[in-house]
Amino acid sequence: MIQFDIKNLYIGTVLMDETHGTDESIIQDILYIPKEDAKKYCKEFDAEHWERIVEDYPGDLIDEEVTYTLLAWIEEIYNERPELKNKIRDNHLIAPTNIEGKGENENDGVRITSLDGEEVLFENNIL
Repeated sequence: MIQFDIKNLYIGTVLMDETHGTDESIIQDILYIPKEDAKKYCKEFDAEHWERIVEDYPGDLIDEEVTYTLLAWIEEIYNERPELKNKIRDNHLIAPTNIEGKGENENDGVRITSLDGEEVLFENNIL
């Protein structure tokens, strides 16, 4: 069974004309990136800086730092390294067609399943 960790979920947004002057944005990508994969992407993006982070955060502390580091670097990856962006999206994008709720109210519950839909990885507020 896959162990789902909500901390591995990255939601990327964009601003559009409709959202300027508001606190809102539009979801562009929803990515589920497990820690071990995130470490590889951080190292691939900036190996020298990543090695310094690994030295500063030994053992279990590195797992928490991975989340913050990838969050800090993801915009740069998307803007400056299209090949790495595409690799991440190809391996970790949760396509909007794979997301569904009950449909009675907008965003009334969430269920995340394996790609084949057979295994529920996370479920919240599903009545």
